[in-house]
Amino acid sequence: MKRLFTSKRQIPFFRTSFLISFLFICSGVLLMPGPGFAQQNETEFDEVIVTIRGQNIGSAEIQALVVGKELYLPVSDLFNYLAIQNKLSVSGDSLSGHILNPGDIFVVDKTYYTIYYNKVSTPLQKNELIYSSNEYYLKANYFGKIFGLQCQFNFRSLTVDFTSNIELPFMREKRLDQMRRNITKVKGDIVADSVIKRKFKMLHLGALDWNIASTQYLGNNTLWAKIGVGGILAGGETNARLLFSNHNSFDIRNQFFQWHYVNNEQKWVKQIRLGNLYAPGSYSTTNSLLGVQLSNTATRQRKSFGNWIISNSTQPGWIVELYINDVLVDYTKADASGLFSFEIPLVYGNSKIRYKFYGPWGEEQSSEQLINIPFSFLPKNTFEYSLTAAKILDSTKNIYSRLNMAYGFTRQITLGAGIEYNSSLLMKKTIPFLNLSARVGNAFIVSGEYAPGTFIKFSGNYRLQKKIQIEALVIKYAPAQEAIRTASQMDQKIMVSMPFKIKKYIGFTRLVFNKSKFYKVNLTTAELLTSITSRRVNANLTSYAVFYNKPEIMSKLAINIPVFFNARFTPQLQYHFQKHTMVMAKGEIEKRVFNNMVINLGYEYNKLINTSAFTLGVKYHFSFTQVALYNRRVGKQMSSTQAASGGILFESGLKNIRATDKSNVGQGSILLLPFLDYNCNNRHDANEPEVLNLNVRVDGCKIDRNPQKAAVKVSALEAYQKYYIKVDDLNFDNPAYRIKHKIIEVEAEPNFTRKIEIPVYVLGEVSGYVQNKIKGDLKGVSRIILTIYDEAGALVAKALSEQDGYYSFLGLRPGRYFVSTDSVQMKKVKMANLSGKVPFLIKENKEGDMIEDVNILLEMDKAGSGGK
Repeated sequence: MKRLFTSKRQIPFFRTSFLISFLFICSGVLLMPGPGFAQQNETEFDEVIVTIRGQNIGSAEIQALVVGKELYLPVSDLFNYLAIQNKLSVSGDSLSGHILNPGDIFVVDKTYYTIYYNKVSTPLQKNELIYSSNEYYLKANYFGKIFGLQCQFNFRSLTVDFTSNIELPFMREKRLDQMRRNITKVKGDIVADSVIKRKFKMLHLGALDWNIASTQYLGNNTLWAKIGVGGILAGGETNARLLFSNHNSFDIRNQFFQWHYVNNEQKWVKQIRLGNLYAPGSYSTTNSLLGVQLSNTATRQRKSFGNWIISNSTQPGWIVELYINDVLVDYTKADASGLFSFEIPLVYGNSKIRYKFYGPWGEEQSSEQLINIPFSFLPKNTFEYSLTAAKILDSTKNIYSRLNMAYGFTRQITLGAGIEYNSSLLMKKTIPFLNLSARVGNAFIVSGEYAPGTFIKFSGNYRLQKKIQIEALVIKYAPAQEAIRTASQMDQKIMVSMPFKIKKYIGFTRLVFNKSKFYKVNLTTAELLTSITSRRVNANLTSYAVFYNKPEIMSKLAINIPVFFNARFTPQLQYHFQKHTMVMAKGEIEKRVFNNMVINLGYEYNKLINTSAFTLGVKYHFSFTQVALYNRRVGKQMSSTQAASGGILFESGLKNIRATDKSNVGQGSILLLPFLDYNCNNRHDANEPEVLNLNVRVDGCKIDRNPQKAAVKVSALEAYQKYYIKVDDLNFDNPAYRIKHKIIEVEAEPNFTRKIEIPVYVLGEVSGYVQNKIKGDLKGVSRIILTIYDEAGALVAKALSEQDGYYSFLGLRPGRYFVSTDSVQMKKVKMANLSGKVPFLIKENKEGDMIEDVNILLEMDKAGSGGK
């Protein structure tokens, strides 16, 4: 549990932004109204330590004040814990800052006993704001009334249940961090006490996504729309995407439809795909495929045998999540140029790599690709296959098929073979192939692949102890081969990459050489990339060279830095060495305003084509959609783009429809509904109400809750993956509410919201005294074991009497019981139970039944029998 102190959080600033921000703060302090000093508040109070807790914020101990039974919370300490910017004035007569952005200014003024926030001034009574030891203590109910930060105080337990009407930056980071935990670390370590299996569904409509955009340029208006539909048909995931445009006729090749059936418990056919396909490892460059694909490869995460460094690019400063075979394994942040890199685990079999991108202001995008890792390993004596049969969606409608087979010969060697057929090829329609992957020690991996009449390929990967990775690749193409569309006769590549950390600087560097041999000439390219991050500033320097007729070398520098008012500035410069001049200069500033709006302003000058461009973009997030407007002026020409996107969830078919601002097709979700199970029969009967404040934890997903509703939504679940839902009863208002099954294993189903009802037992309590009768007087007896049996005679629980003879036990279901003493103990202490078996009844009660005065009377056993 984290402990809060009165020291303020140190926020790193850099030289330029610090100077500007400092001037703004100083000017704000100088203009602040009111006298410089005020008298100390004379309200009498008691200092206590309370525990503040809430969803997505964890729990922490914080020093507070109590006046009578009213709680006063420290404004600065609480805001520091919630990462809300605040600053005490030089004179100490006010505390100011902002909640989400600089426009959300608040001022707590003890001179006039007022709080100013969102252009509203709230007057306070003198006993509602206490200033003590350079800290402002505010009556707890005002945090909810003014700032939307609800603080419910429990005087008995000295706890504060915290909820927020808005998602604070701190809460968002906690949620994302929880969602991105590496679930492979806990694989196999969790044992569920309740398992919910998939059920066959013939027909179900689950989700709908939509995107629409319109662009005006040079008098032309381009309009396009995309609709995605996800559901379940005959037990299989069914997804369709339709694309429309006013400039292109409807083309079936631009549309997508796929039915995907998965049963990981089967041995020979675990996956079946019908519709649009991609062929893993295909040599042919084909258009869209329409057909069937069978495989015995499981969709779940498999064991890893090594590591591999991959890198790619996106928008600067975006958060990137990495999924391997639909399992979240890592996340990182892109640098100033958009570069990101991962050190990923190599898993047995082919690896489908998918990225999810999160923008700094809530944007979400995704990209999927099959990483062509030049080697593939399987566990010993394991066989996997993939069979694809389809027709090519072009004017010729040629036939395509491919069979991949792989066998784990040993733990270090995997053999593969197969055959590919493409009727559109003129000379060689059938291409057989062989491949081999081998590990030499723990640091060296080699592989080879041979397709007669097409190519022969060798690759190697060597990993040093300091995470330096060296890769080499050589491909020699057969003369006149036509399957792989390239004019090159031989491709060669060598790459050296290394992550590093020097004091407070974290970075990644990569050196790549490529050489392609053509009929009469050679083409050589080189790239040297270095990315460095220190606190909130990131810089990327990339130099690349092309050696063809004459060398051409350029370098690009990109920096991402925070500036005043929480904006981010990204300048870029590009230098051409042969021309000895700067050929490109670009600057972009991005700022979030009004909680859900992002404004982007940029300028670019390109000397190579002698053009300059201005851009202005505005994006706004509603709860049900995202809308955006982008304007770009290049020279005297102006273009404008308007876009909107969103999604619809059919949580219970057509009975419960919910609009969202994000895509949902292909994902699963779970709706948890806790209810008071009065009779403890694990069924939700008509008279059993829902219960609030269920505590839920799930790794690798998003949890949505409404403090006013009992249901908890778990979304963003990857299809067919097993999730462990951890629930507990710690946040329930009544200690009599208990949950029996606290770890639930469930397999996520795409395009389906599974409803799981959580029975919450309303348990009763029994209490009484154990007393000893001595010469007619009754005296409490300590450390006596009490046994509680149900009416069938089964032992339910045991309790131990306290110093004064008092005992109690909470956790009894409704029913008839009796309490007695332990006969073995009675013999040892030479006492007799005069009361025998004392019966009592626990009734069904919303608050939990409490039975008192179930007393046990003892006396010294002169006969030594130990009593009953």
